[in-house]
Amino acid sequence: MLGNMVRDVAAMFGVQMTPTVMAALVFGLLLLAFPFLKTNHSTRLARKRVNEAARERGEARQRLAAEALSLVAQNPIGQIVVAEEAHKLGLKDTAAAALKLLTATGKERDEVRRLKMLIHPEPPRFAEAEAAAILRRWESGLHEAARAQLSEALTRWPDHPAFDDLRGIVAETAPPSAPS
Repeated sequence: MLGNMVRDVAAMFGVQMTPTVMAALVFGLLLLAFPFLKTNHSTRLARKRVNEAARERGEARQRLAAEALSLVAQNPIGQIVVAEEAHKLGLKDTAAAALKLLTATGKERDEVRRLKMLIHPEPPRFAEAEAAAILRRWESGLHEAARAQLSEALTRWPDHPAFDDLRGIVAETAPPSAPS
């Protein structure tokens, strides 16, 4: 099939090939494509290991994550894939390790910047921005997450007036305490 394709392409350019030359050309093309095929295969296996790691716990998870990282140790594109997949599945340590490997290569600078923002987002610089984010979270019905974010913000900005209204909203609608 590949030989027929090569023969047809050569015929389009008016070149007639003997079967021996055609076989040598096909073999040469496969030899040239081998590194790309190998890289693609190792990236696919690494993604599979990350997915398996997400289903496991403890040592099995660590072993599978380490295996995924070793499969893409010399492959920046594979490291990007592992970092994204691990982040998507909630494996923060694996995503951070893949990002560290990618950063060490010095390649894919735009991807490194994008993944850093994805994996390690910067906290808001201003209390007002944090208060607005907490209020949006509260209004969307994520009350427990908003409470947790508010308590974090209050450790960062303990007496900031931006949180006064939020303290009142959270206190008014606090969940009822469990009967004893």
